[in-house]
Amino acid sequence: MIGWMAVIQLASAASISGTVRAVENDEPVYSASLQLINERLQVQETRTGIHGTFEFEDLPDGRYRLRIDPPHDTNLLGTYQDSHTLCESTTWDLEVGDQISDVTVRLHPGGTLSGQLLDPDHGPITDAIVWAIGAGPTNAGMARMSTSDSEGYFQLQGLAGAPQTTDEWVIWVDADLWPRQYLGSTYESDSAVRFEVGPSDEEQIGAHSLLTGITVQGTVWGPEGPVGDATVHVYAGGQVVTVETESDGTYFGEGLPPGDVLPWASAPGFSTTYYPDVDRPETFLFASMEGESVTGADLFLPTESVFRAQFSDPTTFEPIADLSVLLYNDTHTVGRGDKLDSDGVVEISGLHGGDYELYVWGSSAGFTDDWILDADGEVFRFELPAETTKEWVDLPLEPATQIQGFVRDRAGQGLGSTWVIGTSTEGDSETVLTESDGRYQMGGLKEGSWELEARVQSACPGDPAYVPTWWPEQVNEDWARSLQLSPGQVQSEINIILPTDADQDGMGDHWEIDWSLDPTFNDAGEDPDQDGYTNLTEYLLDMSPRSEVRGCSTLPGTARWPLLSLAILFIRRRP
Repeated sequence: MIGWMAVIQLASAASISGTVRAVENDEPVYSASLQLINERLQVQETRTGIHGTFEFEDLPDGRYRLRIDPPHDTNLLGTYQDSHTLCESTTWDLEVGDQISDVTVRLHPGGTLSGQLLDPDHGPITDAIVWAIGAGPTNAGMARMSTSDSEGYFQLQGLAGAPQTTDEWVIWVDADLWPRQYLGSTYESDSAVRFEVGPSDEEQIGAHSLLTGITVQGTVWGPEGPVGDATVHVYAGGQVVTVETESDGTYFGEGLPPGDVLPWASAPGFSTTYYPDVDRPETFLFASMEGESVTGADLFLPTESVFRAQFSDPTTFEPIADLSVLLYNDTHTVGRGDKLDSDGVVEISGLHGGDYELYVWGSSAGFTDDWILDADGEVFRFELPAETTKEWVDLPLEPATQIQGFVRDRAGQGLGSTWVIGTSTEGDSETVLTESDGRYQMGGLKEGSWELEARVQSACPGDPAYVPTWWPEQVNEDWARSLQLSPGQVQSEINIILPTDADQDGMGDHWEIDWSLDPTFNDAGEDPDQDGYTNLTEYLLDMSPRSEVRGCSTLPGTARWPLLSLAILFIRRRP
């Protein structure tokens, strides 16, 4: 019996399978990347096999669309199924047991851009990664990649936004020891050269020399002299390169754009230090011209200070393991993090002396996600002397509150992939995503007053949509109820019901039907009773959109204002 049940469960899973082929020769396309996208913009990925076949299995209920991207070394266009746009592509509405097979995707030919990368002395730039990035209305967000060969030549294939469409592309280059840049001698996409390409076009764009950028050099020192094998990061013009120091402490960073320059370094036993000798970014150097060399960018690394702490359960006094912490300086400009070991111990090295504040992510073990606080509830500051290993700090954690429940529609169906957002009166927030059956669990919450909102993001017009709702069933945020949470408390069955909203106009379908409005047309801004209040306003205030009637009363127009004022008076405003 158990074996038969297992077979039945396996057979009931929804799936989509098919084949990807080229239009021109009907050959299967191997190693194409496929993304199955649901109505919440969540993605499952796979690749085609040697015969161009693919399969997505064990799919939850929902609406799906398919995106296909061919390998970068084939001259084929990426596309959605039967369309070049997401919302116009084929959809499949799957339920348990649905199995869509024999889906055939046919990819159209694209265009090509061929060129050569050279240095200022006309030598080839090899092994550069070259990207064509869509810069027009039909190819925005698209990208195709190639690599330059031993003579600097590259060829970008599969270019076009859609079949029978010509559009513009910019080319971005990432080469070792060169700044990342666009063709057209620029670091900005807006000023890059635009290349027009359509299906089956073969465009030769000639040779292009790259900008050389700037170089930064200096020496890393410690209390006893140069520091060899230190790791140095150099920032300039929005890019970062990482190099190692030589045995004499010198370093040389190249391939950066001109602009503000900031080096920083770390090494075992030393404090991680920003130019010239501080624990945070404060002083910048500057290079304004291509080919400029910034010299004398020396750093002095003091002997490190080390922060040590052990975490324990305040009830059992047992160590707490595998939580993550982040130690910030007093201005929160630099943070260093790590995980607790099996004994509840964390050790953070490479620090300067100074004041620090510690944030703990404790929700995975039933504790709050919060700063370590002092007896007055203020963020505690740890004083760490220079060149010191701090004695163990024993830090008991407070048990957290947990909220759990379901998000469902009015028919009782669980809504997966729905955001549940918790907000406290203190300004803290937590966001989780429901499971496929609508279940959610929100942990790591502090004690206090919390409000919950459930919100669905729909990918396209016409997709299943719902009105954002505050617990328990309030579509008006001002009427939301609060949950009072105590330390260690578990609030169960905190369920939220979302009204369906087929036309995505912010009004529930059942309410529109009750008042003879059109649930398939966005009529939120209309005012059929001409009382000066739109349908959406009437919906949020739970009033009639069809007459000047308020509640169950039938008052003449001149008498409606006092009752409306009374309704507004009872709207609960947040403190």
